[in-house]
Amino acid sequence: MEHHYRHTKYAYLLLHFFAKVLALLSKEEAARLLNNRFFNSEGRRGGNKPLDLEMELLNFPLNMALQSVLGNLTKNSAQRVARSLGTLETIMNGIRKDLALNKKSGHHGTKDPEQAVNIILKDLIDGNVFLHTPGRCGYPSFKAFKQNVVQLDFRDFFKWAHDHFTTWKGICENPQRNN
Repeated sequence: MEHHYRHTKYAYLLLHFFAKVLALLSKEEAARLLNNRFFNSEGRRGGNKPLDLEMELLNFPLNMALQSVLGNLTKNSAQRVARSLGTLETIMNGIRKDLALNKKSGHHGTKDPEQAVNIILKDLIDGNVFLHTPGRCGYPSFKAFKQNVVQLDFRDFFKWAHDHFTTWKGICENPQRNN
């Protein structure tokens, strides 16, 4: 979709990422690339969180702690505060455990994706979102957006992707890997 409307930054990044994982890197390098993008604090299956989200969640208490230092903020005091956050998190988790304040799992209960899609579709149909309603202007930013996205012509995208694959082949080829 992004490529069709000439917004290619994210499309380029995803294409390059998938090309690396599926074709350019060895299996070990591809696994390392994938694993270095996620964080799993509980070690349970399906408990992966994006690493950048985890870093954002760590930045919030760090910023709060640094604000409490006020005028005494130096490089050493900032490092001391940052090093203490791991210990603080351990203490807070112990308190939550002792008080039986368990974190919510994040699961919404339904295990049948078809049922979830049917519920959403029913809500959309009941809300008449697919019908033109006078006074409802929709999304004015997407005036040129085709209503039926299934009929997009993907040949232009495939040519764009192929051109990048050709460029990357010369850059990413490693003659030692073929031995």
